Amino acid sequence: METDPVLAPESAPITHTPDRETFRKLVESARESSADKTVAVPVWRDTLADMETPVSAFRRLAHRPNAFLLESVEGGEQLGRYSFLGADPRTTFRSKGRAVLITENGATRTETIPNDADPLYVLERYLSGIHYVALPDLPRFVGGAVGYIGYDWVRFLEPVGDDTEDDLSVDDVHLLFADTLAIFDHVRHRLKALANAFVEPHASIDAAYNDATARADGLLAVLSSPAVAVSAPAPNSGGAGADAAEVSSTVERDDPPASPPAPPELGAGALTATAGLDSTASNPSARAVASLYAASMLACGS
Repeated sequence: METDPVLAPESAPITHTPDRETFRKLVESARESSADKTVAVPVWRDTLADMETPVSAFRRLAHRPNAFLLESVEGGEQLGRYSFLGADPRTTFRSKGRAVLITENGATRTETIPNDADPLYVLERYLSGIHYVALPDLPRFVGGAVGYIGYDWVRFLEPVGDDTEDDLSVDDVHLLFADTLAIFDHVRHRLKALANAFVEPHASIDAAYNDATARADGLLAVLSSPAVAVSAPAPNSGGAGADAAEVSSTVERDDPPASPPAPPELGAGALTATAGLDSTASNPSARAVASLYAASMLACGS
């Protein structure tokens, strides 16, 4: 009997949910009502995660393309039940003005937004070709769009004018469609390694299931591996980090802004940090952000 030597007891078999036969029935049922659509079904493995945290897991993914970590907070104080992290999305969606760039499975295509539409029109048309099969025992988010819709998207709704300078040159919309992700359940202290299987019309159901289980297994293997070092190299320090990109501000200031006072509940000398990417900073390091995030969580006693 095959077992997971790292994340499960030695006597526990490796199992995927749903199993192959149930997966086949789900796809066949979905095809009856959506024969011309791609059927998407979540497939996952569940394991104990009381010795792992979302931050330590993210350190193993932060060096990968488009890595992300989503935390939830309820009422502004309580950590939410779930944390989500992933990397290497199946699809990325980017738009700037009326130009749209969609990369899917390594293939990139461009589109032009019609004059009477906005970027979400193209996005809606893309998503309309997918029939998603919802399953029980999963959180509401099991993959999909992660990213941002920038302020300049409002130009498709309101005549705000074009007399401003585009000094940041960032996308109006940039979304990652996460298809493989780790889901931490803080209540049950469990981890789901989930991969959405995409079965195109007339494609092999077994092949799609094999691909999804392989991605779920691969994600668990990565999370079981030693963590990637996340310390950011010092600028101009020479040696191995000499060629690393420096982080610099694109906003000119006469005087540096004063540091805000530490919240009184943190106590004197407590460290505060922000775990986001500043839009005024160039060449941010995802691994450095992971360290910064960890520092802020420790400072806040989380």
